[in-house]
Amino acid sequence: MAAAQAEANATARPHGPTGPTPDQAWANRRRLTAADRALFQEAVNRHRAELRIHQPSPFEGPLSDQEERAMDRQAIQRALVEHHYLLFSRRRIPLPFRKNKVTYI
Repeated sequence: MAAAQAEANATARPHGPTGPTPDQAWANRRRLTAADRALFQEAVNRHRAELRIHQPSPFEGPLSDQEERAMDRQAIQRALVEHHYLLFSRRRIPLPFRKNKVTYI
């Protein structure tokens, strides 16, 4: 099963029929430098500080571990999008039908 999945991933062409395979795209990717990493970390810290300011918190002082992790996930996602490391190419997944809607169709 794992071998079939690896083969399908190697031959799939997410960039179209004339685009590179995932293995070719990975081999030809631009390597990150130490400066790129420092800029990304600065962006994460900036987004984290913005979220801390704009996030409504009922308590003053330090956040709980769960709140801190949720804020870190949002900050990292925003930094990934800002640096074009995370791209969205599809629409959002629609919400599931509620039971009362299904029964009236």
